[in-house]
Amino acid sequence: MTHGSPRAHDAGGEECSIPGFAELTPPCSHACGAHEPVREWVLALQRDDEDSIHRAWARIVAANPLPAVLGRICYADCERDCNRGALDGAVSIRELEGRVGDYALARGWALPPAPRPPGARSARIAVVGSGPCGLSAASRLARAGHRVTLWEAQRELGGLLRRGISGERLPRSVLDAEIDRITALGLDVRTGRPLRRVEDVLADSDGVVWAAGASMCMALVAGRTLWRQPLHTRTRPRRTASLSIGRGLRAADALDAQLSGTEGVPPGAQPVVDGRRMNTGHFGTRAPVLPSGQATGGAAGRRPDDPLSGLAEVAAEANRCMSCGSCMACDLCHDVCPFYAIELLDSGGYGIMADDCEGCEICVAECPTGALVMPAPEIDTAPRVIRPRLD
Repeated sequence: MTHGSPRAHDAGGEECSIPGFAELTPPCSHACGAHEPVREWVLALQRDDEDSIHRAWARIVAANPLPAVLGRICYADCERDCNRGALDGAVSIRELEGRVGDYALARGWALPPAPRPPGARSARIAVVGSGPCGLSAASRLARAGHRVTLWEAQRELGGLLRRGISGERLPRSVLDAEIDRITALGLDVRTGRPLRRVEDVLADSDGVVWAAGASMCMALVAGRTLWRQPLHTRTRPRRTASLSIGRGLRAADALDAQLSGTEGVPPGAQPVVDGRRMNTGHFGTRAPVLPSGQATGGAAGRRPDDPLSGLAEVAAEANRCMSCGSCMACDLCHDVCPFYAIELLDSGGYGIMADDCEGCEICVAECPTGALVMPAPEIDTAPRVIRPRLD
């Protein structure tokens, strides 16, 4: 929420606004059809060790259970909107995701259970269709503790991932491995069983995610549609695997909230940070280390033969991330304030001392990430931010 003392008095006694710290939406996450927390998992990769890879992977699969797949076939809209693109080239986000996904498969990491409120009940859920939307929904619901039956008309799972994308672009060994990891959550898989009507499964289920077909995704309970993909929008988004994964996630979340009794009002998203308000000169220039997803047009670059190698390259590319819209603990606001109004907190991070601030906005202008902002009705700010110091 906006902090309670957004005004102070300057040296002449005039009332003035004071800045606050915000956690704005980065353009990469805003552009991601799969709703991944892109900034957070890329920043987690900035050390070249396995713990960093695992932290990043856990954050990816919380939204997208197919990182090795999307790391090969995604059209990388996140890179198109990356603020670093105007400086020296976008961060190679898709390649990072693919390498994280490959590493996880090589290590045999299992999908972790999702956080669950006390007393939430387990329901019987049917997911119809095993393309990216159905796999996404089934994964999310099974990780939340529900009993999921996955129905597929064909004899193999994967939908258009298997039938519509060549094995050269998406090796079947990668697709099969990530699907196997989802079914290992305890799914009851029914292949070769085409279903034509929701009623065919709704009678034996507490809820249904209908994900049969590239243009259809909805969550239903008896007599009620909880969520369905938008039918009419101002723009016509490209129908991609990442968009389908995001729709499966939304359908699963709606069904889980209804059946577990945890429905509530989701928090509103913060505005997307404006790259023109970031002090990008702080970052210098560093050309991309890994191949760009935009340059390769939906086809992955060459990967190392050993998925466990190349951690230094991954960390180097991740360190090009500018942490758009989120404090990166660089100390610059503290160093440039002429009134010593920004204190370093013992716990790590910064606090704005309203009695000393004169509202000059120097810290706002100098903030590399755009996380320091002046008060605005659409932005939630706080007078302090907790961040560990940079090494």
